[in-house]
Amino acid sequence: MYENDFLALLNRCKYQYGFTDDFIIGSGNPASEVLLIGREPSGDAFMSNTLGHYIGVANGKGQDYWTHIKQEEYNPITKEPNHWRSGKALWVQYQKLCDIIYPCYKKNRHEIIDFENYVFCSEMNGSPSPRTTAAKKDTLSVRKQVYFTDPFFDRFPVVILACGNYIKNSSFIPEEREIDRIFHVSFYQEIKCGERNAFWIHYNENRTRLVIHTRNLCADVSKDLINRIGKIVKEFLLSLNR
Repeated sequence: MYENDFLALLNRCKYQYGFTDDFIIGSGNPASEVLLIGREPSGDAFMSNTLGHYIGVANGKGQDYWTHIKQEEYNPITKEPNHWRSGKALWVQYQKLCDIIYPCYKKNRHEIIDFENYVFCSEMNGSPSPRTTAAKKDTLSVRKQVYFTDPFFDRFPVVILACGNYIKNSSFIPEEREIDRIFHVSFYQEIKCGERNAFWIHYNENRTRLVIHTRNLCADVSKDLINRIGKIVKEFLLSLNR
């Protein structure tokens, strides 16, 4: 069963914020240390991510996706084995990233996708679409103004914003520095990984929260980008637990 802070989030979404049952919550382990936010869900991941689905599970109706993959070795890669070798599938990149952050959980395999045991994944845009160019962007504002400012998200010491220009932090106007405002951090450093890959590091004042902003982790993502983000997150989490 979900922990109380996640149940409180669900209740606020339904009864305080007035979100409908198809509102995208996310997937994975809500009690984890890492929040990974992508652009938008693809259509095939839609139903298991919604507020209505989670409310139903919390009321004893059905089983959530995370519980399913904990009980079984979820193995979608066997359906499309070339995805792992090409690295084009988003969930393959998420798995590679989590294998670097949590090497103790890494399996000697290329077949098992289990990263959602160790992170909670959500989306900056709540309109499902297989392609970003075709996605409606009308949910961005409420998700940045209401959803991700909910107290539940303060519990994550690490936030990886793998959503590119869906969130901005480049203005000198404080109100327009979205990452600073939403996640209570300040910009620290830019790290470039070749011509088309880079990421931006942010910390809170007492260095107990790390926020990394980067591009969407799908096609054309460099191995160096994944490796460097993973190592920085791993070292940060280790420093918190020392």
